[in-house]
Amino acid sequence: MKLPLSSLLLVLSTGATPVMLHAADAFFPFDSVPSGSPANLAAHPGISFEPAVFLPLLDGEGVPVAGTEAWRVDGSAGAVTVENPLTYDRGVAPSGPNALNAVFQPVLIDLASPTVIRQFAMSLDADTLGDRAAVVTFWDSGDKLLGSFTVNQRTPLLEVNEALELSGVAKVVLPAGAFYDNLRISSIPEPGPVLLVLVGSLCLGISRRAPKRREAR
Repeated sequence: MKLPLSSLLLVLSTGATPVMLHAADAFFPFDSVPSGSPANLAAHPGISFEPAVFLPLLDGEGVPVAGTEAWRVDGSAGAVTVENPLTYDRGVAPSGPNALNAVFQPVLIDLASPTVIRQFAMSLDADTLGDRAAVVTFWDSGDKLLGSFTVNQRTPLLEVNEALELSGVAKVVLPAGAFYDNLRISSIPEPGPVLLVLVGSLCLGISRRAPKRREAR
């Protein structure tokens, strides 16, 4: 079925596609919910916080499959929470009063659709505990490592602001050992398959109409 050019333009203009193409700046101070609440209550649409574990897939008999190790949601763990770092003697949260609790387990930031991440920023808690070379990692939907940077968790109130250009990011893993606050993800969702088809059809329709216009002259 061929759609007229006017219909294609209408579909594109109304945004009837799986994702939107405008830049998004998701900011999480984690103070909109009470201390002890699940972090997802303070999340934005399309972004969720899950307990992370590095495990392989299992075959039909429950045996680990070599070479399939990846960061996955830990179904045996409780929900990731936002809490007051003072509860753990880690000082006041940068935004006050809460921060994302990743003290005992890594946190997987799950993105609903593949995303181009241009900037990633956050603040750490006010203590001197943790790993001097903790690694924040970015992965695609096929568990391919796209990029990473190191963070010294022992620097009180460390502010991280990384300029990135990572395409196809599906998940970000925050290492255990710290509270994270003022998390900011600047991104552009990548076009979904329906949008790509529509854009392709639009371009094809324009290219087919051009010769007809020249012939009419």
